[in-house]
Amino acid sequence: MPYLKTIALLFFLFFVAAIAKCNRYSLDSLNALAKKGTHDTDKIFNINLLAWDFFQNGFYDSALKKATLALSLSENIQYQEGKADAYNNLGVVYYSKSDYNQALQCFFNGYKIREDIDKKRANIKNTKALAAMLNNIGLIYWRLNNAAYALSYLKKGLKIRETTTDKKDIASSHNNIGNVYFDKGNAYLQNKDSLAAKKEYQEALAHYLVGFSLKKEVNDKRGITSSYSNIGLTYTRLASFENNKDSAYKNYQTALYYLNTNLSLRQQAKDTNGIAAAYNLISVVYTDLRQPEKALSFALKALSLSKSIPKKEIIKESYESLSDIYEQKKEYKKALEYRKLYSQLKDSIYNSSTNEQIMNYQEKYEYEKKSKEVLQLLRQNELQQIAIQSEKEKRYIQLSVLVLVLVLSFLVFLFLNYRNKTIQKAEIEREINHQEKIRFKEVLEAEDKERRRISSELHDSLGPLLSAIKLNLSASAGIPDKQINNSIHLIDHAVSEVRSISHNLMPGVLIQLGLLASVRDLVRKINDTGQIKITFESNFTETINEFSEVNLYRIIQEMINNTLKHAQATTLFITLEKTQNHLFMTISDDGIGLKSKTLNEKDGIGWKNIQSRTAFLKGTIEIMPALPTLKENIQKPGTQVCFIFENLFAENNIS
Repeated sequence: MPYLKTIALLFFLFFVAAIAKCNRYSLDSLNALAKKGTHDTDKIFNINLLAWDFFQNGFYDSALKKATLALSLSENIQYQEGKADAYNNLGVVYYSKSDYNQALQCFFNGYKIREDIDKKRANIKNTKALAAMLNNIGLIYWRLNNAAYALSYLKKGLKIRETTTDKKDIASSHNNIGNVYFDKGNAYLQNKDSLAAKKEYQEALAHYLVGFSLKKEVNDKRGITSSYSNIGLTYTRLASFENNKDSAYKNYQTALYYLNTNLSLRQQAKDTNGIAAAYNLISVVYTDLRQPEKALSFALKALSLSKSIPKKEIIKESYESLSDIYEQKKEYKKALEYRKLYSQLKDSIYNSSTNEQIMNYQEKYEYEKKSKEVLQLLRQNELQQIAIQSEKEKRYIQLSVLVLVLVLSFLVFLFLNYRNKTIQKAEIEREINHQEKIRFKEVLEAEDKERRRISSELHDSLGPLLSAIKLNLSASAGIPDKQINNSIHLIDHAVSEVRSISHNLMPGVLIQLGLLASVRDLVRKINDTGQIKITFESNFTETINEFSEVNLYRIIQEMINNTLKHAQATTLFITLEKTQNHLFMTISDDGIGLKSKTLNEKDGIGWKNIQSRTAFLKGTIEIMPALPTLKENIQKPGTQVCFIFENLFAENNIS
């Protein structure tokens, strides 16, 4: 409704002109408003906005001064929201200046005020601010290496954010919690406690995946890129714990998928820092895979790019990667050279950080010395402005309130009318979707029921009949009649075909023993033909509802058929992995390879059936080229198809 936007904009401009308030201006405009605010609270609001703008533009000292001024003025008139905003601004500035103790004190003060406000009058704005304070406190404890406190406050913040509809904030909380768990895993790894480290990395991955899903929903491009990096690095860590080579390879393969996607997105965004960091991460994976030449290529790219920025942290990481790579190549002289460069740059970064902290303390001392004088001058100017403007304010406020009431009444009427239409439309769409889902489920159930009936008829009726015919003909087998013997042979073939068709329509193993047993039976039979070698692995023993098991079996059956027909593959890997209530199914081969775009353009009924059954089980499909295995001289790129079914193990997951 474009006219709603026009009316709201006209009202907003008029109201700003009438009472001299604003939400966000340039630094010059905010300075002017801060000097001539007509109310104490307006002035404080504008000064806090100015402090935030200074912070975002990198003027930390100016931001510190304005936030301190806003705090002092708020304390004079006991303006709680102004104090909370000022403490938040002070906290983020101190945090950016690495003064974590000061930042922590400011955030705690702001949190207490926001908590008191929330008890008296809860609103969305205060709820978001309260969650942000908790999140900031958790981040500082993370920086101070106190993981227990960090997780405590971050999870409190997440719990509050989950009561709102802001998926971007919720995703941010999950990502921060994942970072803390990841660092805990690193700490356990340094202490050589592999079991504890693996558990922490798995916790980190779970939170990263939830955050990744939410960022996709709101199309948070920067956040999605960061998630690809975090998830890829976590899979790299998890791969190092695997004793089984195939399992380790699959984790490295998944890590490279996420890290390569991260690199691609960084390149699209022309994020030079991010590209250099992505090169370093990929080099680490290839080093772990003991492919030093590939690792060396990425590490050298990272070093070259980071030197051109320059970015000392990434240069330092590049030196460390190159040292590890040359050590693996047994070029120990070069490994030692890069290890020395790494140590020298690490010491240099530490010394620079220490000097910067000393300068920050000096600036703080100089500011505190002058802050009283600035406050005194501002109070004098404020009293003069109030005396001159008091009469004009009354008239402007009266007129503004009248116009506000009229415009708001009109806007409320339009909004309610629009909302009612939107609700009705949404309800109709939900009902249509629900009915379509019910019809689709009935079609699938009817199809499976008909398969069972035909299978039973073939097995119980046609099978015995053919066997009886064979017995009658066998009774005459003593007669040297070539046609009778040929008939017996053809009946044997027919009985075999009937049994095969009956099994394909509805395998008895699936009905009697469930999904895992039926898949193993299918794999065994195909392996017996010698056409292809199939490996099947699963990490769970629980049963799923029968409807889901039938659909999963049909998906696997159709994927195997597609591989046999089109892939020219010699090996096929099938894995079913349970994580919490989710099922991750991966099917990869070493065939000629197939791009997801080509696959989506295919008109085959088989692939459409796979997509339909996956969508009905609330699953998603990701298609990617399989990476080279640990074996040498692999000529074909291969294909890997990943299916993700969320909450498949929860009760009544199919509705």
